[in-house]
Amino acid sequence: MDGPHGTLGYAGPCIVRSSNSLPIVGRVVPDSEDMDRIPATTGLLDVVIHEMAHILGFGIPWDDFGLLADPASVTPGADTHFTGAGAIAAFNAAGGASYTGAKVPVQNEEPGPESHWRESIFRGETMSPVEYTDRGESLSAITIRSLADLGYTVDTVLADPYGVSLPDLPPGRPVQAEAGRILHFGDDILRVPIRVVDDEGRVIRVIPPR
Repeated sequence: MDGPHGTLGYAGPCIVRSSNSLPIVGRVVPDSEDMDRIPATTGLLDVVIHEMAHILGFGIPWDDFGLLADPASVTPGADTHFTGAGAIAAFNAAGGASYTGAKVPVQNEEPGPESHWRESIFRGETMSPVEYTDRGESLSAITIRSLADLGYTVDTVLADPYGVSLPDLPPGRPVQAEAGRILHFGDDILRVPIRVVDDEGRVIRVIPPR
């Protein structure tokens, strides 16, 4: 894909429903030159779950659903955030009630802004832009309820115990690598034409790559 130490893989939907914009078919493309850097015991499943969440819509159609505010791709350094009520409630319950920024904080720096939670708050969460290779990541109720905000039926009983990290680092401050313990997902959104189909499975339009 891009050689070792680059993007871990790409993922995203390929076919979506016209009725609710949720996916029918998606694709995960791992980078074979990076897979051997991911510990099979702690990291590989986390990476697969992370990329599958992108296929389900995490970080991709947020703007189309009216759930993304202040995108950094429009205004660099903006306090980008996810506005879904379910995710906000879960964020507050996980220790974010006293957070003074806009909720729920979303990645606002390159590479791949707006496709992950903000790492300075969500360290160790499955949908942050960073994978820690020496421990498992947590699939939090915040991520699960963000999928409910997209229209899915979810079960937060299955969420891992998780608490957000406060206070926030200054907006846009990057996460530094720690002696090989950190792998960055990078800009891991698969950008392909997305076919929109009706209830009969007929393609009614094609969304060009963004």
